[in-house]
Amino acid sequence: SQIKASSKARAKAVDAALKHLEQLGIIEQSAALSPPTVRARYSQTARLAIPPQAIHGVARHLGRDSRRARLLEVIAASGDEGLPVQKALKLAEVNRQVLTTLVNSGAVEIIEGWARLALPPEAVDEVLIDLREGYKQLRALELLAEHGTMSIDALREQSGIKSADVKKLAEDGLIEVYESPIFHDVLANRDFIPKMPPMLTPAQKEAWQPIEAQIKAWQWGKAQGHTFLLHGVTGSGKTEIYLKAIEQTLAQGRDALFLVPEIALTPQTIRRVAERFPGQVAVIHGSLKPRERYDTWQRIRRGLVKIVVGARSAIFAPLADIGLIILDEEHDHSYKQTPPISPPYYHTREIAEYLAKLQKA
Repeated sequence: SQIKASSKARAKAVDAALKHLEQLGIIEQSAALSPPTVRARYSQTARLAIPPQAIHGVARHLGRDSRRARLLEVIAASGDEGLPVQKALKLAEVNRQVLTTLVNSGAVEIIEGWARLALPPEAVDEVLIDLREGYKQLRALELLAEHGTMSIDALREQSGIKSADVKKLAEDGLIEVYESPIFHDVLANRDFIPKMPPMLTPAQKEAWQPIEAQIKAWQWGKAQGHTFLLHGVTGSGKTEIYLKAIEQTLAQGRDALFLVPEIALTPQTIRRVAERFPGQVAVIHGSLKPRERYDTWQRIRRGLVKIVVGARSAIFAPLADIGLIILDEEHDHSYKQTPPISPPYYHTREIAEYLAKLQKA
């Protein structure tokens, strides 16, 4: 049909018409054509993350002859544009570990190119005719329609397209290319095997029923902030109730906070949640390095995770829509921040109760 006519053919026809008008002296090229509006990056870029006036102080701290200082100076010389990571490493004659050190210190940030569809997913079929000779480009569009957004590197790897293909798709208005910092996941290097939930015992079912009813009431707009006290000795199965509540909360499209005393935030606790909800968990605790804390905070704020597990300070995690707050061992004294710990002073339970009312959790 005319509606599905090839945009490539239309573009060629327009180009031919414009060229003919230019030859006749009716128009000038500068008056008819505008500069490209898309300038894409297709690799990771290293960019300064501190004010330019702070460079000398940081370099002096690192030492003029150090590899880190040399790499910092190379990246700083590139200005706001930054440098492709591989080029920066080559110019400074250092390895990736040196760059990682600067990133962890907060002096440098890594920017990655991302792509998303510039047209509705259902409209992808309409460009089949245009791309009948470009299978890899079509595959790239199908991947974006499936995943929503993808890093340029991942898109190239899975579809087989090249940088020129990405640029062409962007210039044709089929995809949008943008940049985003890379935020480190402290759980990224740990292997978690997804596990199916076990069957509830009769006692667990009895405890779960009123909690489930409250969570399901959200979808009807009837739920208000509500508090449940779950009592049980160690090993009685409370954690499974917590995990089931998180599962139902996520099914409603909301976020969950799982707070535990600092001493109870063990690798086993984290593993149990992460195995149940792989790729959806962030962890906040006092042992995180400044850069890890910043990256974790940004991942939460940008909606990259739906569950936060942590000690008392995790109550301030910037989850967009908190539907569930769990305080395990809520009587524990560590939930109350008091001197000699530095301010602010607060009781996590009181803040949790306030948040529950505020967000109807």
